[in-house]
Amino acid sequence: MLLGCSLRTWPVPRLPEWRALAWIGGVALIARLAPALLIPEGSGYDIGSYQIVAQLLANGQDVYSATEAVGRHPYLPLQMYWMLGAYHISFISGWPFAVVVRWLPLTADASIAVVIFWALRRTRIDLPEAWRGGLLYALNPVTILVSVYHGQFDALPSLLLILAWLIWETRPVSRSRVAAALSAGMLGLAVWDKSWPILFLPLILVKLPNWPTRVFYSLVVGVLPLLGLGFYTIQFGGEADQIIAVALGYNHGVGIWGYPYLVWVGGMLGIWPQAVWGWLVGQGRWITLVILGVIFWWRARHLPLMPGLLLLLLAFLAFGHAFSIQYLTWVIPFGMLVRDWSWLRRYILATSSYMLLAYFTLILAFRIDYWLPWPQANWYLIMPMGLPAWIITVFWTSHWWRRGDVPAHAEESASVGR
Repeated sequence: MLLGCSLRTWPVPRLPEWRALAWIGGVALIARLAPALLIPEGSGYDIGSYQIVAQLLANGQDVYSATEAVGRHPYLPLQMYWMLGAYHISFISGWPFAVVVRWLPLTADASIAVVIFWALRRTRIDLPEAWRGGLLYALNPVTILVSVYHGQFDALPSLLLILAWLIWETRPVSRSRVAAALSAGMLGLAVWDKSWPILFLPLILVKLPNWPTRVFYSLVVGVLPLLGLGFYTIQFGGEADQIIAVALGYNHGVGIWGYPYLVWVGGMLGIWPQAVWGWLVGQGRWITLVILGVIFWWRARHLPLMPGLLLLLLAFLAFGHAFSIQYLTWVIPFGMLVRDWSWLRRYILATSSYMLLAYFTLILAFRIDYWLPWPQANWYLIMPMGLPAWIITVFWTSHWWRRGDVPAHAEESASVGR
């Protein structure tokens, strides 16, 4: 139902702007609260990981060196404090931890719909377009599946990243240290939560007019994760180099999405040696980094800030060697901020189909073996189902690589922050 609602064009209500914003926020919140109540458990593995992390912290133990938490928290130490808070709320209130811990991603995801509407209005987009963007995000099933059903928290860094961009777009960041610090602070918090928003930093640095401003912006971005790292090591006794290695060394999900799956299939069929697949598992990150570097240098840095970020995120999905299903949410809010409606609709349709199968037969409950034995069900059903979404991502990336123009508002608003 949500998929159908998100893909249709809704009429713009004759309401004042603040009421339209309230409507979008209400719709977004209801669309997320309803499934949260209907499926209170969430993803067993991820919610279980959050509970392990919370229990370790409650006992004053270091998460990154604990054997029971190996592979359970491949992030810098920010989101874990919410896990600890949810653990205490659950204990005091009696509400299930699986319900409480999803309050933050649920709220952050609903807030993005409101911020998209507000950001489009602040960057001179007319009310119908802003309404379209806010409502499309409010109803899209992709981020709802991730933030509510799954319980993953990518909505929070996305929200912080949008705010970092919006401050840059609407305030004189290049002339005001306060504005620069606010924008960089939002980005620093986003990186502290999950590492992928760092892709925004080189894009904004090339837009800033001089090196003192670039150095200041970079320092503010870096100081928040470093302070958080220092606070954590003092409080829980962890090793900073180990924490950074865990956060930067994530290498799971190779072969379940995109071209690595095709490499794996080719090896299985004998088209090329199995050693090719082994090399990709160990060294594929360098392919990702080289491709992102080429796309940044030759195209993304020449685009306005938001289209450039969208292109880099699309390229990561199209050419990344490792994958987790929550990555599919990254491009959605930024595609809406550049009003790329036609590609968004194709992407949401394809990714929703893939995610519905993955969530309801594998991630939320293991039912896929009713159809095929495991792991053949993964090889021949779930992973191939992701290929249409990946192909659309590749063509969408190509679209922005080749595109010589950008939406009119992007050029106009880009000049506001300079």
